[in-house]
Amino acid sequence: MRAITDAVKGRTSRRVGADRIGIDRGRHMKSGPKRLLWFAGLWLISVAALTVVALLIRMALPT
Repeated sequence: MRAITDAVKGRTSRRVGADRIGIDRGRHMKSGPKRLLWFAGLWLISVAALTVVALLIRMALPT
């Protein structure tokens, strides 16, 4: 019973935090170093994934 209530509370608080972040982002759209970092992180992850896939294909082809 307690675990369920805690989970619900966590979910609601998380949603509130996300809403606040969204509002802040909308307000300060021009000056956003965090957004740039987030985009850079996404780009790095995508590049890493592509390289891994390319390596797997390269290893699979010669056999």
